[in-house]
Amino acid sequence: MTARAVPLHHSVIVDDEEHEGRVLDAGEALRLIAESIGATVAIRWFRDEPRYILTRQDGQFELALVAGHLYDTRETLSLTVELRYGDLLLASCNCSAGIERVKLGAGTAWLRTPGGLRIILGSGIGGLLEVQD
Repeated sequence: MTARAVPLHHSVIVDDEEHEGRVLDAGEALRLIAESIGATVAIRWFRDEPRYILTRQDGQFELALVAGHLYDTRETLSLTVELRYGDLLLASCNCSAGIERVKLGAGTAWLRTPGGLRIILGSGIGGLLEVQD
């Protein structure tokens, strides 16, 4: 099976220091999130669809975000976020409804879900991961 660049069929509103309200496909939005928080991006293929895996190492801490059609539905872009210390899982957040808006700043990304949950990644006041309901 040959991996091919198939976009996720979802769009995300992205705000950054230069643009406000850009509507981008999910793959491009995830690449911008990775760039903003200093994470690496890997794409793994599952059933001919991409899963984006963003990881950021900070000493023994690892922040990981996985996005794609994780819950076997194409209607929503779902994502999971995990914070680990070595092999120990410290925190996790699953968003089956995906993300609708992203705000990017120096070293930080704010993600908002359709239900209003906010996930802050990077160098914010809450550390590498902060979840607000």
